[in-house]
Amino acid sequence: MSTGHGPVRGHHTADGGTLGDPSRGLLRSEAVVDVTLVPLPRSMDVRSGTLTLHSPLRISVESEWRDVVETFARDLTASIGWDVEFVDGSTTPDVIIRKVNDCGDEEYRLSIDEEVTIDASTAAGVAYALTVLRQLGPNALWSSAATLDTLELLALH
Repeated sequence: MSTGHGPVRGHHTADGGTLGDPSRGLLRSEAVVDVTLVPLPRSMDVRSGTLTLHSPLRISVESEWRDVVETFARDLTASIGWDVEFVDGSTTPDVIIRKVNDCGDEEYRLSIDEEVTIDASTAAGVAYALTVLRQLGPNALWSSAATLDTLELLALH
């Protein structure tokens, strides 16, 4: 998924399902034109499969962006009670955040396969990617003091 401007039309999974949480109305069908993903992705390729995450969420991130991820971690703790562990190369991460040179100041690439991968060149890009990642999940990710044992995300690029 890359950031950009413009509407994102209904994206469907390989099995005919739809992207996003149905209760939130994200990309439910071809009839849904106004998507609530902010910032809107420039492109999105939904793939077959899902990724299931659980607490503690293991994140590998550049040290200069740790404060951005700490904000995300506090939000997860407040909303669903999950912990975030910062890991290095010796532990398999659930989320990998990489610094790249080919993204603009506020751009990012978000990929969900065996893990979540975020590529960005600035802290703003990382923050936007983490915000969209939360938007792809259930409403509980935006609540206060909800309970969520696992988080299942559709594979996408």
